Amino acid sequence: MVSTVEPYRKEVIQWRREGLTQKAIWRRLEKRGFPGSYGSVSRFIGRLEKEQRLANKVTVRVERPPGDEAQVDFGYAGTLVDETTGEIRRAWMFVMTLSWSRPGVPRPPIRSFLNPLLSYPKQFT
Repeated sequence: MVSTVEPYRKEVIQWRREGLTQKAIWRRLEKRGFPGSYGSVSRFIGRLEKEQRLANKVTVRVERPPGDEAQVDFGYAGTLVDETTGEIRRAWMFVMTLSWSRPGVPRPPIRSFLNPLLSYPKQFT
């Protein structure tokens, strides 16, 4: 069933973007000869906003061939006790996630940023 507000869809969307309330939109529609009730405008706007929320949640998964691409993340992971000195130190983690198979294995960075990066190909071969 098509709403009686449907012919005014573009105007209603624009007015909502401008911040008009449902009641203000209904009054503007009445001035344009709209015969429907406030309830029909309110339901229509509710459906419109639900459609827009769903449209914003769409996820597109991009597939890559095996070994073609990986994502690298590096960041603060909390604090740990240094086993040799007993001191509390800030801990950093390096994670490489392969795009095709999606395994992500966190590793502490060893002496340099490149060491964990270079150890990943060995793990996945």
